[in-house]
Amino acid sequence: MTVADQPTNIAEQGKSKKMDRDEEAQAQPIPEEEKRAPMPPGTESVKGPPPPASKKKKKSAKKAPPREKNPKFKDLEETGAWGSMSTTEMYVGMVILAILLIGGGVAIALVVTGGEDPEPQIVAAPPRPTEAPTAAPTDVLPDSIVANVLQGIQDNPATASVANGLPVTAVAYQGLRDSPTASAQEKAMSWLLFDDEWEISAHALARWSMASIYYQLGGMNWTSQENWLSSESVCDWEGAKCEPISGSLREIDLFKNGLVGTIPVEFALLTSLQSLLLTENELSGTIPGAALGSLPNLSILYLDSNKLNGTVPVALADNGALNTLFVQFNMLTGIWPFPTEACPSGTMEPLDRFGLDCDRVSCSFGCCDSYNCYRDPVPTLPPIPVIDVGNLFP
Repeated sequence: MTVADQPTNIAEQGKSKKMDRDEEAQAQPIPEEEKRAPMPPGTESVKGPPPPASKKKKKSAKKAPPREKNPKFKDLEETGAWGSMSTTEMYVGMVILAILLIGGGVAIALVVTGGEDPEPQIVAAPPRPTEAPTAAPTDVLPDSIVANVLQGIQDNPATASVANGLPVTAVAYQGLRDSPTASAQEKAMSWLLFDDEWEISAHALARWSMASIYYQLGGMNWTSQENWLSSESVCDWEGAKCEPISGSLREIDLFKNGLVGTIPVEFALLTSLQSLLLTENELSGTIPGAALGSLPNLSILYLDSNKLNGTVPVALADNGALNTLFVQFNMLTGIWPFPTEACPSGTMEPLDRFGLDCDRVSCSFGCCDSYNCYRDPVPTLPPIPVIDVGNLFP
């Protein structure tokens, strides 16, 4: 190739490259935006291929792949349901709904009632003694308890005199339980009102009677005094036994228990008593025949081995129920007051078994014999020394 021909080839080469570019541009698809875009004024009549799109435009014209929808949103769009719920999700939803309903109900109730709890109904409890108060007795310690006990004491002829001089108000007994100058009856009433927590007021007379017996016979020094003056039922006090069904006091057994003093007439207030055993104590004074003989159910009475004096009162058998009476080993004198037909050789009524000191109490022949007579033991003489006569003569 000559130098003169070189420009012509260069021009042809440039033209050829331009034509290649135009063909390439025509081969490219026209974007939808450019198809729809109106032609600028004055260019409608211009024919020929549009100018090639720049590389920047070609890049932006590329469509991004569509994003995949969340399956739950897809279900919502297609079926109207919020995806498929698992059993756990369903239970959790139900629990949350129940909590919301309950909370709403409580809120409504508080709004209706003003947010205040209803006033509790006060049920009056039966009055019962408590510990000694620092102030005057209130309704918890009514004077009616004192009145009921005093009335019971006065209604029994054997104990009517005991009520004389006893205060009639509860406050008068406050602090008397530990007072050295108060009587046994006053101490018993003070205990009943201020220390006893037994709730059944119907048993007040029996509990006062037992407490009075305790103080009169030195109960603080008894060999055994379990539950005495406690708030337990008297059936649980040492030596006391009750009927299993009715709960009434049936027996008092204080055998060899360190009792000291005279026999209290308050035994007459224990009207259900059937058996009284006071053997081997330090009882002194006379036998309260009217008090013990007034017990309608007393059938067994043991007063032996004490220090009782006086005579054997015939009133002991006035109740018609007594069939066992032992009064031996005392200092009783006089005449055995029961008729011959009461002896073992007869019908054994009303006395079936009895015992007395026949060396001091006169008893009709054929009634008092070895079966029921007791005598003081004969003093034992010292042994006579044995002398060996052989030693006297060498």
